[in-house]
Amino acid sequence: MSMVHAARKRAGKRDCRVYGTGTDSYEFFFLALDNNSVWSQHYVMCYTTRDKVEIISRIAKIIREAAALVPTSTRSSLESSNSVSSRTGCVISDVEMKDVEEEEEEEEY
Repeated sequence: MSMVHAARKRAGKRDCRVYGTGTDSYEFFFLALDNNSVWSQHYVMCYTTRDKVEIISRIAKIIREAAALVPTSTRSSLESSNSVSSRTGCVISDVEMKDVEEEEEEEEY
C-alpha cells in the first residue's frame, strides 16, 4: 500500500489515498493511508448481522473510492507517462497466470 501511495505522490496525483483489507473470513482488518501519509486501521470480527453490515459498508467504500480514481476518458489517458504504472514499472497485464504457474513448477524440481 505504501509503495502505491508513494508512486501516486511522485506522479503528482492530487488524491494519494490508499485503502486495503485483510481477512481470514472471520476477522477483517481495514487499512487506510491518507494524503498526509498517516495510517489508520479498523478491526471487525464477523459474528453479528451488525458486523456483517459494517464489513460490507467498508468494502463498498473501498470500491467507490477506487472507482472515483479511474479517469472517465479513454484508455489512452490511463497510459500517460505520468501514471502510477509508468512510475513503478508495474503493469498487471504484463503478468499472465500461465507464466506464474510455469515458474512454480520449475521451482519444485
